Amino acid sequence: MTTLEKIISAIDDATTLPIKPFGTTNIEECICYSFSSQRDDGAVARFQLEIRIICKDLINLYENEGKIKSALITVGDTVKINGINSIEQNGGGILKDFETGTIQSILYFDIIKKSEV
Repeated sequence: MTTLEKIISAIDDATTLPIKPFGTTNIEECICYSFSSQRDDGAVARFQLEIRIICKDLINLYENEGKIKSALITVGDTVKINGINSIEQNGGGILKDFETGTIQSILYFDIIKKSEV
């Protein structure tokens, strides 16, 4: 299982919203993501994950945001996802899309693991 597959599986286990790569053209509650490699020096690999939680109300948005953070963020030396050394939140924000009537939370995560090179 790849790093991305492990992360998406953890998010899927934590929430009930559908998960979609990149985005959605529908007006729906869901989680969209993008994933990119930031650096790999042969010893340590660093990735960035962007999560966009789309909900119709703040309560549902905050509940899902909390579940995702609890499933991903590394606390101390506790490894939550096998093969990933650490996951830290590195920014984000909330916006309202008045055109679709949805509220969106954007979260950025830095992921560090042993290089596979």
